[in-house]
Amino acid sequence: MLGGTVNVLGTWRWQTPSVVSVVNDSGNIAVFTTTDNVNYESVTRTITVTVAKTTPHIVSAEGTAITYGDMLSASTVNGTAQYSNSDSTVVAGSFAWAKASAKPTVADSNTTTYAVGSTPDDTVNYNTVNTTAKLTVNKAENAPNMPGSTMNVSNRYTKIRDVPQPTGWEWQDTDKETALEVDAQVTATAVHTGVDKDNYENKTVSISVTRNVCDHGAGDIFYTGEGKAATGKSGGYTGDTYCKDCGSKLSRGTSQEQKDIVIQAV
Repeated sequence: MLGGTVNVLGTWRWQTPSVVSVVNDSGNIAVFTTTDNVNYESVTRTITVTVAKTTPHIVSAEGTAITYGDMLSASTVNGTAQYSNSDSTVVAGSFAWAKASAKPTVADSNTTTYAVGSTPDDTVNYNTVNTTAKLTVNKAENAPNMPGSTMNVSNRYTKIRDVPQPTGWEWQDTDKETALEVDAQVTATAVHTGVDKDNYENKTVSISVTRNVCDHGAGDIFYTGEGKAATGKSGGYTGDTYCKDCGSKLSRGTSQEQKDIVIQAV
């Protein structure tokens, strides 16, 4: 028969069934095998298959531990992505925090989830996936501006509450009224009062405070006690000199003679 069409019975199969088609595939060879192999030969054709990108299934994602004060960028996100929920073929790629500049607190530890992006190594065949992850946030060791364990303070401070503390610190309430004796050590506790105090291991410090012996320094620490000017009726007194810090009398004043009264004739 010339110029006609004949339906030939047979089956089609992929020449290499194990080949996995990919996006933008140039085609795979298919083989047609006839049931009448006496009169017909097998034929092959290249068949193009349209392949859409696959979105991987995220099995797990978790950040490595950081210390309070660190940004998320200090943590590495470890995770696993696979072909699908039912196909455990691993999809190689990397994980990264969406907002690496965020600073979690201890309260966020293993509780708060943060956005994570999973980028496959093969971006031609796999989509990027957005997921979330948690991480451990450990307490920082010492609260900021922590004072030292010893203080030598001015003689002008008579009680613990008078002694200034660094920003974010104050004396424990039960110690504030403790008296400071000259040249004697007194132990008091300073506590960190910052709003982030629960993020530190060490937020109190025991301090040995010594009130210095007054050195009666020069200049503005002196003042003159009440004096009395001389008049025509009585003598005067310049006033004594005292230390502003400790109140000690440093020197006595001097007496002034009574002023003479001059009577003029009219």
